[in-house]
Amino acid sequence: MINKAANSLGWLVIRRSANTSTDNTFNETYEIVAGYSGIAQRTNLVVRVVSNNVGSAIIDIRASSPGRRRDLGSNEVMIPKLARELAVLSQNSSM
Repeated sequence: MINKAANSLGWLVIRRSANTSTDNTFNETYEIVAGYSGIAQRTNLVVRVVSNNVGSAIIDIRASSPGRRRDLGSNEVMIPKLARELAVLSQNSSM
């Protein structure tokens, strides 16, 4: 679902790591490069999928702008943008 969300937003998943937690079902970390079309500034997102209960997951999304002291608010925009896309995909898959 995270790959689909990133692709839908035109972002690039550059790395996926498994076995990042002790849970057997959800234990993945994704690194994503995100940005706006036409703007050179990019944001790095790290998305961790961790499960606390059977059949549900907690998704932790963090953003940074490497090499810059200020991100001009882009990190604050990217996190909810990905969260909304994941929510839409989640609702569509449960139908």
